[in-house]
Amino acid sequence: MTPTSAGEPLSRQALLDAVERALSQRLGRAIRVGAATEISAPERRNLLLRCSLEPFGEDAPATVIVKHVRGDYDPARLDSWDTIRFLRELCGASFLEVAARPGAHLPRFFGGDVERGFVVLEDLGPHHQSLVEPLLEQDAASAERALLAYVERLGRLHADCSGRLSAYDEIVHAFGSRIRSALANRHVVGIARPKALIEKLASMIEVHPDAEREFHEALAMVAGPGPFHTFVHGDPCPDNVFYVGDSLRLIDLEFAHPALALVDAMYPRMGFPTCWCANRVPRELIGRLETAYRRELLRACPEAGDDRVFGSALVDACGYWLFISLEWMLERALTEDERWGISGKRARILARLESFIEAAEHFQRRIALRDLAARLLDSLRGSWAAVEPLPVYPAFL
Repeated sequence: MTPTSAGEPLSRQALLDAVERALSQRLGRAIRVGAATEISAPERRNLLLRCSLEPFGEDAPATVIVKHVRGDYDPARLDSWDTIRFLRELCGASFLEVAARPGAHLPRFFGGDVERGFVVLEDLGPHHQSLVEPLLEQDAASAERALLAYVERLGRLHADCSGRLSAYDEIVHAFGSRIRSALANRHVVGIARPKALIEKLASMIEVHPDAEREFHEALAMVAGPGPFHTFVHGDPCPDNVFYVGDSLRLIDLEFAHPALALVDAMYPRMGFPTCWCANRVPRELIGRLETAYRRELLRACPEAGDDRVFGSALVDACGYWLFISLEWMLERALTEDERWGISGKRARILARLESFIEAAEHFQRRIALRDLAARLLDSLRGSWAAVEPLPVYPAFL
């Protein structure tokens, strides 16, 4: 497994030739790529091509989507986020073909090439909407239906993959020890420098030893094996959710990895923490969404029916996203309130502090962390008095 060619981006024709070889090998018959239309914006990090296939049939659709890492892709550069993100997608798409019914949760996977940096996926067609439209442009009833379908999809994904992670390990193992080690050790969406974050907080407020201990315990719970350890999407933002008719599927596995299921499930409660379109979901709807999610997860994880066990995992998942938000945004937010997408970063930080505190109080878990978050919230509110609260999504106004 060698780089494409250092400093030489893969040409369009070379890419299409490689796609033909990958499809032919996977399907066991000769496949030719016909027309190839670029559907991604030029400035995007990934090139997306809609490609027609000849001949197509029951095993091969008329068109597929080719997703290719632009520029000088090199699988030997395992310190590169672009490389790691692509490898996550390749491994995750391969895994879901065996862990669940193909195409149940994401577009079907028709092959890929680690050397050249591309995957071939089912084409969901040009006519679809994402979760963005119901939340930002439609009414409350439409948004609630969409959110319920969204959490149910996450619950089914997690249930289907629960107990199947040995298959994921086998897929990663086949790529060799260097890639296996990089995927195991490289943070996906996580706390890269926990000690530095604690030191930053300690420079602002008092950090008791119990809070620091609970901080590390929560991170270990998210990453370690446990009753809710499964395959998570890692970035289930509204624009990574596609509706085709009544069918909902997730796209983009660049942050997918084995972890605590609830890091996905807490997206509505924590204001969609990795997303440009971060707003609040009404508090009265949160409980219904989490009940619907638990009902699906319960098919594979009986512990999801235990309020104490589920509540403990929920609080740790909320803490995970809170402290990721602080690591990403706090330093710059202390000097200026940058806008990201539809909301400011200060409003996001305050809202996630509030959500974590509320969850920890309700389930009576991570009390020292709750107190730490409450002191930080009081401190920041005093400094950011002019910051408006993170708004509720427009659909619910």
